[in-house]
Amino acid sequence: MLRPLILILINILLFSNILIAEGNLITEENGMKSYIMVILRTGPAQISDTTKRKEYFRGHFDNIKKLADEGKLVLAGPISKNSNEFRGIFVLNTTDFEEAKKMLENDPTVREKIFEADLYNWYCSAAIQKVNEIHNKISIGIAR
Repeated sequence: MLRPLILILINILLFSNILIAEGNLITEENGMKSYIMVILRTGPAQISDTTKRKEYFRGHFDNIKKLADEGKLVLAGPISKNSNEFRGIFVLNTTDFEEAKKMLENDPTVREKIFEADLYNWYCSAAIQKVNEIHNKISIGIAR
């Protein structure tokens, strides 16, 4: 009587949506994973000093590279001009909102309110964790 119960428990553990490591890819058995998606919107700050503005955006791109190199940012990119004042997205490799906020604190465009950041839970393919690796292989002539 105990043996069938043990077999059932083993099957539940083996086939449930537990996190597994596929090489260095963290995924659930269905190939999906939870992330934090950040939507950057135009913030209230108006920086007229072009030198300062360039400095903030250099820091913005440096932070993106740092987070990507650390495996904390899996996807980022701008959003074309729109009526919602959305400016860009980040997909952060965390499910912890406090950790995500700390990652954004190092971005001077967020810190200086050029952008405001809205954070959301997002569930999608774990394969996006490979975007930076693939990008680094196919990008040519971009300084690293």
